[in-house]
Amino acid sequence: MRIFAETSAVLTWVFDQARADEVRLALKSADSVITSELTILESERAFVRAEVVRWRSPEDVVLLRSRLYRLMSHWHVMSLQPEALNRARQRFPREPVRTLDALHVASALEARAVLPALSVLSLDARVRDNAAALGFEVLP
Repeated sequence: MRIFAETSAVLTWVFDQARADEVRLALKSADSVITSELTILESERAFVRAEVVRWRSPEDVVLLRSRLYRLMSHWHVMSLQPEALNRARQRFPREPVRTLDALHVASALEARAVLPALSVLSLDARVRDNAAALGFEVLP
């Protein structure tokens, strides 16, 4: 199984939130995992936010960041391509869609052009709804 991992699922796993076990199982069972550089950016912002609002200590953030990058070292990280940026400007089957969600879905579409049997791993309702409407298997 090939998975496109979207930020909501990745951060749920990293911060060990509700449904983290489902995300962990999906990632563990994947033959390959693809994500967007957008997930790295959003994750880094989440780490900063967690520390600034004192949700996590600086030491915890270092450990969480290390955990994420260890996992991602086995993933393929896609840069945002002009095709994905152009697709994100267009309508999606289930509007409204926020900009970052549109970029994730558009990136998944670009990845699927190369890897046809690609599932989307997301806990974000907008991403999930649009991925399903575009023919992706949606996990978990």
